[in-house]
Amino acid sequence: MEMYLQLPYLEALAQLRQKVEKLDIFGRKDVLRRFIRFSTNLQFFLPAIPYERHEQLFKKLCLQQHLSHLDQHHPQALGYLAPGTLDVLHAEALKPGAGIICTYHTGSYRLINKLLMQQGVPFSLLVASEVLAEEQADYYRIFRETASDRAENSFHLTDAQHPKALLQLLASLKRGRKLVIYLDGNSGTGNTLTVKNACAVHFFNKCLRVRKGVATLAYLARCPILPLICKRRTNGQIDFDLQPTIHPQLSASRTLFEQQVVQRLYRYLEVYTQQNPGDWEGWLHIHRYMVEDS
Repeated sequence: MEMYLQLPYLEALAQLRQKVEKLDIFGRKDVLRRFIRFSTNLQFFLPAIPYERHEQLFKKLCLQQHLSHLDQHHPQALGYLAPGTLDVLHAEALKPGAGIICTYHTGSYRLINKLLMQQGVPFSLLVASEVLAEEQADYYRIFRETASDRAENSFHLTDAQHPKALLQLLASLKRGRKLVIYLDGNSGTGNTLTVKNACAVHFFNKCLRVRKGVATLAYLARCPILPLICKRRTNGQIDFDLQPTIHPQLSASRTLFEQQVVQRLYRYLEVYTQQNPGDWEGWLHIHRYMVEDS
């Protein structure tokens, strides 16, 4: 990736496109295993997509993964936000006050963190333990480079598997900070999904068992959820599409609120993914959360 960071952004993007287009899916065992997993899951959830399209959609997914890393590190990436994007985000996601930015592994999904750093928004990012171990130093380096004039404590990484993660995140919200949570990462405390930490949702007429922590946090902290989908336009511009804000309904029971909110959030993902099946990284691991006989 280092060589691409030395190039102008659009040139780096073009070269990565060429690299992925030449990817030999069937000549590398590691790539082939990922393709089989991708194709199997895509066929199960979206059988209307002919197998003949799977290879190209897989390459699109591989490209999105490369580009998300490029955007996280390239100094020019934030200059390629689609026109009007910042105005929309300032109205909700970037304004002061507590809130949960609930996003997904689509498009340039890493860039929202860099944007929050640049804009000086205090926030905590929830990540899985393995991501924290591998990328913690990288994230804080990006923070120092992007928001060097900001206080060090305006950005914090939280281990999703930490036993006190929920309390840490609640305390962060109480201090008026934003949280960034990748809903489809399905990370959280406890290795087993139970009725205490998960709920069943419908996704393309199948049933998934997924974590409900984002809804739990919103309910307990009485703060809004800001659903955000990242898209990449064909011209290379990056767009953040905010869905309608979800406010906690304290008149409803916590269990009902959690179920309805998580289902609604997965519905947003379903609508986008149906139109852009090659944009979602989740095809590589969604089988882990399927409910048997769904």
